[in-house]
Amino acid sequence: MGRYSRLRYIQTLDPERDYEEIFALTTRYEFPWDYNTGYSFAFVTDFVIPTVTHELASTASSPTTA
Repeated sequence: MGRYSRLRYIQTLDPERDYEEIFALTTRYEFPWDYNTGYSFAFVTDFVIPTVTHELASTASSPTTA
């Protein structure tokens, strides 16, 4: 299935009913790098940063200035 055949297929869908399929097709084939990068960033901000913050707070560590 080529790029424009997907576009023609999306144009036949009803946005109010088929929005999930439109979203999946658009992100999977038109913007895969953007979607994966955004997902990775969301994962980092949700899981990694709070963990680091908790560790710094529990050990009473703070950045020092020279």
